[in-house]
Amino acid sequence: MGTCIICGTTTDGRICGSHEQDVVFEFKGTDPSLLGAERFYRGTVDGYADFGVFVDLSPSITGLLHRSELDQRLESLDWEPGDTVYVQVKNVRDNGNVDLSWSIRQAEREFRG
Repeated sequence: MGTCIICGTTTDGRICGSHEQDVVFEFKGTDPSLLGAERFYRGTVDGYADFGVFVDLSPSITGLLHRSELDQRLESLDWEPGDTVYVQVKNVRDNGNVDLSWSIRQAEREFRG
């Protein structure tokens, strides 16, 4: 057992359940199956396609932020390759593809990590 690094309550990890959605993680692994579904991660814009934005979560893992997940048109995003973005892992497919989501907290930078 330990204590939550945000509020100090007793927890079995570094962050208690009530604060887990407030924190952004950096993924340093190479196996996409180790990504936590519904967790937020810091990523880097890799590039654009007609169907969405590719975001690098680590040097060896890139996910897709589909255009349907965005609250604005792809053409109006001011992201450039290399920009830091905050995304949520929706799903890791059996083939290793990573589906990403985006939260309004991205725009407001309301993360604690």
